[in-house]
Amino acid sequence: GGVKAEDLWPAGQRALCKMQDKFRFFHVPKAGSSFAPLVWAMACEAGNKSLDLLLKPGGLTRFPAGVLGPRCNVRYLGGGSRVEPDYHHAALRGDEEVAAAIGVFREPASRIVSAYHYDYHVHLPTWDQAPINRTALLALPEANSTRLLAFARLPIVSNTATKMLIGSPPGSIRRIVAADITLALRRVAALRFVAITECLHEAADVLRVAKHDWGLDNVSLPPLRSFRTNSLLGANDRQLDILAVTADLLRRCSVHDMDEYDADVEIYNVAACRFHRARHIAHVEPQSPLCAESARTFSPQFCRARHI
Repeated sequence: GGVKAEDLWPAGQRALCKMQDKFRFFHVPKAGSSFAPLVWAMACEAGNKSLDLLLKPGGLTRFPAGVLGPRCNVRYLGGGSRVEPDYHHAALRGDEEVAAAIGVFREPASRIVSAYHYDYHVHLPTWDQAPINRTALLALPEANSTRLLAFARLPIVSNTATKMLIGSPPGSIRRIVAADITLALRRVAALRFVAITECLHEAADVLRVAKHDWGLDNVSLPPLRSFRTNSLLGANDRQLDILAVTADLLRRCSVHDMDEYDADVEIYNVAACRFHRARHIAHVEPQSPLCAESARTFSPQFCRARHI
């Protein structure tokens, strides 16, 4: 059979080469479940339009049959055994997964506020558990966002994106140190593709351009759909107003009052700069006011000034 050129590479580079033929949905909770079918369509049965994320009674995720098919077993990287073998909220398991991962990130204050309004939603791992003391939380007043701020300060809520990038599950109580942030920033900068919740429809269009470079012109991506009524895609105007006001309050409080909030802010800044750079190259214009605002915030000047 002879020796292939890649057989002479170091093991890490061989693994990276193989990972470039695979896909992994890296999904920070409350950032955009509706992006999953687009990733599955590329990794799994091409042209299968039924790869929608479904919810069982009680809100548990039910994966469509196509995601568990033979092609997926080869090309789709699962995350862990918490819910299913291919659980998409799982952390990155090492540098070798970075080349395969398509990550969706959300502005940290908005993500926390969305989790708060979605029944204090967190993803607890099967180990390192620190469940929410709901009795103590509910005893706090809603006035002046006292309860929201207490929720945001919980170790299982803060820095979820950073934890997942460095290998800890969402909902872990790991405290973030400088070396963790360095690793997380390096990984978010090296993901196969980055999307942001604020521009999810635009990200789907950019992904359609990107798949051409990946040799997947024969793959048809399904339309982006919304599954959660309290998400930015499906919320009504009143819900959006509540999210926006409380997220703004959380951002202002966090400047002085939340020691660990800044790690996810740094991660999101890199993700947003990466996305808007890719959007510009793909000639995809913002379609929504939210995405247009994001594009103005994460301008080329903003990103260059921060060496992103």
